[in-house]
Amino acid sequence: MKKIFSFIFALSIVLISPFNSYASCEAGTPGATSCTLSKKIGAGLATGSIDVDITISITCGDGYYACCNIPVFGDASAKCIPNPKPKQAFISPAN
Repeated sequence: MKKIFSFIFALSIVLISPFNSYASCEAGTPGATSCTLSKKIGAGLATGSIDVDITISITCGDGYYACCNIPVFGDASAKCIPNPKPKQAFISPAN
């Protein structure tokens, strides 16, 4: 049952992410001009443990929003992403 749940969760992330690029931002969303994210990542070794403090930050210009991520595995990233285009409301002409 746990494997089925994991598969469904992973599939939902894959299907949703292209539609919400900010879904993968740990800090920052559309409208956020900046983000800062800090994490302490530790690793246990045979001789003890080691902790690393990681902080990333970014400030974006007009038309972009800030997105910060520090994954457990992989590279930390801070990037500016174009703001999503606002949805246009359809107004029918008066008769």
